[in-house]
Amino acid sequence: MFRRAPAGLGVVCAALLLPAAVGCTSTSSPAASAASGAAGSTASTTAATHSAAPAASGSSTPAPTLREAPAIDADETLAGRQDPTNGNANFSFRRGKKGDAVTFDVRCLGTGRMKVRSFIGISFALDCVAGEVSSVFDQFDVTGVDRSGRVSVVAPPTVRWAMTVGRGAPAPHPDDE
Repeated sequence: MFRRAPAGLGVVCAALLLPAAVGCTSTSSPAASAASGAAGSTASTTAATHSAAPAASGSSTPAPTLREAPAIDADETLAGRQDPTNGNANFSFRRGKKGDAVTFDVRCLGTGRMKVRSFIGISFALDCVAGEVSSVFDQFDVTGVDRSGRVSVVAPPTVRWAMTVGRGAPAPHPDDE
């Protein structure tokens, strides 16, 4: 089962299309692209990217599959979910409490790049690989994330993906520690 904080997680920080600094963590995989929030907002973003290696030839390990959307963490509230889908799709998510962050937990399998855009001003991309389940977890604490919204995913039909949108307390920002 895939979790968002693998043991070999390295820290990478960058300022990304946001007026405030955005803290990011990721593995050495370049699978997750830049995430951006609405202009004029403050942001705290955490991204973890990992993938499962394909089964070795002649191995008894089955090839990776994508059967359901990622599970929500115990400290989060489910806002929306899209079960495994190929190609483009849209889905809605519910409004949250003032002060909560919004999380996007995404898995994909197949060849191609999926672009995720939320109508609350958040967008990011994930490069998907054949024979591997790629994953990204992003948390956004920007102005307006307590509103309900829609997620639009653009992906080639060769990409099978699933996503869970959650709500919860924002993760501590590295500058706050």
